[in-house]
Amino acid sequence: MESRVFEFGTDEIKVLYDSNRCIRVAECVNGLPEVFNPKRRPWVDLDAASASEFLELIERCPTGALQLEYSGVADQAARVSENTVTVVADGPRYLRGDIEILKSDGTVLLRDTRVALCRCGKSGNKPFCDGTHVGVGFQAQ
Repeated sequence: MESRVFEFGTDEIKVLYDSNRCIRVAECVNGLPEVFNPKRRPWVDLDAASASEFLELIERCPTGALQLEYSGVADQAARVSENTVTVVADGPRYLRGDIEILKSDGTVLLRDTRVALCRCGKSGNKPFCDGTHVGVGFQAQ
């Protein structure tokens, strides 16, 4: 999986954004519009919210495109005790929990707490959803 990660941060807190995992659900923009504004450069303003507000919002990111680090250590609060899969009507499968995606040879492709997997078969970032299902008019059977 190709990553395109952008970092926004201070000495204490860092927000990581992987644009290749983002499918534009807009939890960030809708949840904290004063922080996340795609029309502004840089589009993330860390001074506009507290660390707890960031954590709460980032945990709602269904794809894991947003991550939070405190003083260089990835936050583990998003880890949940149970793995779940949510199928979105005419959209991806959202996985939450202690997720490990393996390549066919058994090597780890990704470890995370939130992932969106493609169901339409058209993603350019397989096995991950890249939002292509919207443009191709995917309808689940």
